[in-house]
Amino acid sequence: MHGPDSSPTERDERASSPLERDRQDGATTGDGHAPEPGSPAGASSDADAAPAPPRQARRTALEVGVVTGVLAVPLVVALVAVRDPAWYPLTDLSQIEMRVRDVGSGHTPLVGLGGRIFGHGTQGAHPGPISFYLLAPVYRLLGSSPWALQASAAVLDVVALGATVWAGHRRWGLRGALLVAAGLALVMRVWGMSVLLFPWNPYLPVLFWMLLLVAAWGVLCGDLPLVPVAVVAGTVCAQTHLPYVGIVGGVTALMAVALVVTHRSARDDGETRRRVVRWSAIGLAVGIVLWLPVFVQQLGGDPGNLGIIVDSFRNPQEPELGLGSAWHLFLQHLNPARLVEADRTLPTPEGPGLALLVAWVASAVAAARLRHRTLGRLHVVVGAALVLGLISMSRILGPPWPYLTLWAYGTAVLALLAVVATVGALAAAAVAARPEALRMAGRPWAPVAALAVAAAVPVALLTRTAPGAEDPDQALSDQIGAVAGPTVEALEEGVVPGGDDGTYLVTWTDPVNLGGQGFGLMLELERRGYDARATDGFARAVRDHRVASPDEADAVIHVAYGKAAIDDARAHPGAEQIAYDDPRTDDERTRYRQVRAELIDMLEADGLDDLVPAVDTHVLTIAQDERVPTEALFGVYVLGRMGQPLAVYTWDPAS
Repeated sequence: MHGPDSSPTERDERASSPLERDRQDGATTGDGHAPEPGSPAGASSDADAAPAPPRQARRTALEVGVVTGVLAVPLVVALVAVRDPAWYPLTDLSQIEMRVRDVGSGHTPLVGLGGRIFGHGTQGAHPGPISFYLLAPVYRLLGSSPWALQASAAVLDVVALGATVWAGHRRWGLRGALLVAAGLALVMRVWGMSVLLFPWNPYLPVLFWMLLLVAAWGVLCGDLPLVPVAVVAGTVCAQTHLPYVGIVGGVTALMAVALVVTHRSARDDGETRRRVVRWSAIGLAVGIVLWLPVFVQQLGGDPGNLGIIVDSFRNPQEPELGLGSAWHLFLQHLNPARLVEADRTLPTPEGPGLALLVAWVASAVAAARLRHRTLGRLHVVVGAALVLGLISMSRILGPPWPYLTLWAYGTAVLALLAVVATVGALAAAAVAARPEALRMAGRPWAPVAALAVAAAVPVALLTRTAPGAEDPDQALSDQIGAVAGPTVEALEEGVVPGGDDGTYLVTWTDPVNLGGQGFGLMLELERRGYDARATDGFARAVRDHRVASPDEADAVIHVAYGKAAIDDARAHPGAEQIAYDDPRTDDERTRYRQVRAELIDMLEADGLDDLVPAVDTHVLTIAQDERVPTEALFGVYVLGRMGQPLAVYTWDPAS
């Protein structure tokens, strides 16, 4: 096909170009039939058997590296921005850091973070600990600080981005890499820096879900080296956050079917069958290793965590969302306006989401008519992800909190990419049908340039906002920073008995933040080398080895949030205040007293006198009480959002 003056590099580039692959995908065999599903036409199924020439491999590495580097720019900018002011993880994030600190010790975690999972009469955890294992190396390398935890999350993001771009490159060369990058850039804006930099378990897997879908696309195309990549990506998702289990399981089953079909269709090709078996075995081995801690805990637990999870779905404590409500939620997540505006809080009419769904169905039909193998398999993956996502949403127990469905934006973006790729294939087919003179007048660089712009624009917009990245609970975090120093000084100066080798029982009273600052201060004391423990009631949150009884402690360090909690702590026998912070202005204090009085008046007017004490002791319980009138909930919200003073006291554990 090429002249004798063509260099090897030129031939390699032509053979790997998207246009050439499109021609291969649309080609037929000599007898007029389309290639069989196991055929390597248009795919990279022979990549493991025939390595790319060195120059082509270097070019691929350069292209993937540059595209990944561009996508990583906003992450780097945001990571620098969040270094100051210091961040102190609260509640779930503090518990995540505790588990990361435990990796490699005698208390290495075997399950994930505790969650709203209740079975066999106890609380369960998310399936597995892989996120803690992956976060630990960079966390320790950078000093085991809260910022090091954020840096570790950013590194995992970049790894996921690079692997996804690489998987796209394996399909359609530079165009495939840029197509995937455009989708990643778009959805990164939707998720925002809080999701990408703070390794909360609903946040950490989002980019790995994209990697799983793109890798699954490759596996369906016969690109066998992507099997273990898909296994790793799926494991990160499914172990880290329970809502991924069903959708990951479905995609995994789809890949397994594709591997079986490929193996059976290659009856006369022994080498292909051996490669399918080899890469399937590698993927299975990787999966067994990654899931081994989960099964070890299940066998040794009483009860095992997997059993708790299963029982929580068999005997749910909250009602399922149901297919009808899930359908409306599903269409809201498909709304292209949310993707373009990068605003998950936008009003959510269902029409645009339905339009994208219809456009995807039409593009899937068009790809089938084009007999475009690679594109057709992309649509199969998208279709599976959409169906699995709808089923997963219908199985949500209790309120459908937004963090439960963050993965759905990744699915929506992949559907959008499939539509764009199909339109591009239709346009390429139309150009190819023109007279030779018109085809020669085409601009082969135009699609690459368009995709590069489509990726660069959202990256630039995200980078512009990245310097403003901060912890959503930064005000509460700042209070930990304000009281941590005086608390440590009290320990060093002997105001709190025990010294460097003492055991300190950290307790807290917090009517608003679920004890977030108590967890945060306990963790900060541990970072500074002190043996800080919690009471037995928090064993599942902090783990058993961080629990102590009063008779095992040298002193109690008590964290009190809010005026009522501070008054109670001050009245405790032998209590001594060692730290205090009140960030409010005089006007804010006045506003707080006013809203508090109005809320109490509303409750009393409705005969809810029994809830009045909760205004100061546990305001969240008021919001959960169905008797509370809607107008009173505004006061609950205001009190919950307004800052309050924080104080730290110490007293004798025996008092």
